[in-house]
Amino acid sequence: MEDMRPSAQPKFLDSPEFFKLLLIFVVVVCLLVAVAMPLLYTLPSPPPKLS
Repeated sequence: MEDMRPSAQPKFLDSPEFFKLLLIFVVVVCLLVAVAMPLLYTLPSPPPKLS
């Protein structure tokens, strides 16, 4: 029973794959915020044209 070692760490807590996924998640969130904030401020109320 070599597979049942108590010293076996969880696979994804301290591995490069976890940090890669975390980095990708942070980059995607930053991109969404960078795209959404200007849209939120410019789309809903364009300045009315008074003539």
